[in-house]
Amino acid sequence: MIAVKDYWSLTKPKQTFLLVYCGVCAMLAGNPSPPLSTASLVILAFFLSIAETTAVANYVDRSVDAVMERTKGRPLPSRRVAPWKALCFGVLLVGVSLTMAFNVNMLFSAFLIWGAVNNVAVYNLFAKRRTSYSILLASPAGAMPVLGGWAAFKGLTLEPVLMAGLVLLWIPIHIWSIALRWRSDYVKAKIPMLPLAVENGGRLIVAGSILLAAYSTIAVQLALQWKLAAVIVLLNAALIVLSLKFAAKPTERNAWVLLKFTGFYIFIVFLAWPVSGLL
Repeated sequence: MIAVKDYWSLTKPKQTFLLVYCGVCAMLAGNPSPPLSTASLVILAFFLSIAETTAVANYVDRSVDAVMERTKGRPLPSRRVAPWKALCFGVLLVGVSLTMAFNVNMLFSAFLIWGAVNNVAVYNLFAKRRTSYSILLASPAGAMPVLGGWAAFKGLTLEPVLMAGLVLLWIPIHIWSIALRWRSDYVKAKIPMLPLAVENGGRLIVAGSILLAAYSTIAVQLALQWKLAAVIVLLNAALIVLSLKFAAKPTERNAWVLLKFTGFYIFIVFLAWPVSGLL
């Protein structure tokens, strides 16, 4: 049972769930009543694809994880799982997820492959240790489930592109909040992060929050056909207030509150997308 728990931990379940959730919301927005068999295949392919990407990323980042207090208890740095076993686990999931994806359609498969390559090759292998702009380069990986979920039943249109754009703008705020909450970890591990490289990282978060609020007020409302506008406005107002509070008082607690709210923010916005189609 311990081994099963450790391999499950390699998939980073909370992160994987959120990405799968966004993909499923996109799928339901594109097709509110998908065939159960195909929908099940899409969801499982999503989960396995994101899980394998995360497992391989754990393998690549094992030396960094061993340095950081937040991550040193993970299965690889704590040596509960051998690195080669984690890599084999990830590769196995690659094969299974691609087999399922190809049985949905080629466009869906392409987005899953793009997300995996962008995350592992572009972010973990290349950018993470080399540039403070790494998260900006990694953001497209987080948008792939949105495009893939829609493409599972429909061709690519403007609507999912608008929603994918929201994810592109949201990811830096969310990840930079993590970096600011565990600032000492990133400094110790020598992982460059943009908000740690500037005089006041909170100002960068505020700028990102304002940009996200402006984008979602217009572009996302176009995707939602201006339904549930009040929900988006309230979420954006809360995001900006929490960002300003952190910029004014950059404590670990305020960074933690902002981090948690960003997760809630994306959850509600993507729930509103398929719901708006039913109104």
